[in-house]
Amino acid sequence: MATCWPSVTGVARVLYAEREISQPDVDRALFLPADDADARAHALANIRGGATPGTFGITPAGVRA
Repeated sequence: MATCWPSVTGVARVLYAEREISQPDVDRALFLPADDADARAHALANIRGGATPGTFGITPAGVRA
C-alpha cells in the first residue's frame, strides 16, 4: 500500500470531486496500459511486487525501447 499511496490519493481526489470513479480512473491512477493486456498484467505484477506505479516502463513484446 505504501508504494501505491500517491495513486490512492489521486483516485480519492477524483472520487471527492466527481462523487464516483470508474475502472479507467483507477487504471490511470495506477499508470496501467489500456491497450495491451500483457503489458497491463506485467504492470500489475510489478505493482504487486512492490514497484511504485508510474516509476517503471512496460515495453510491449516485439517493440524496441
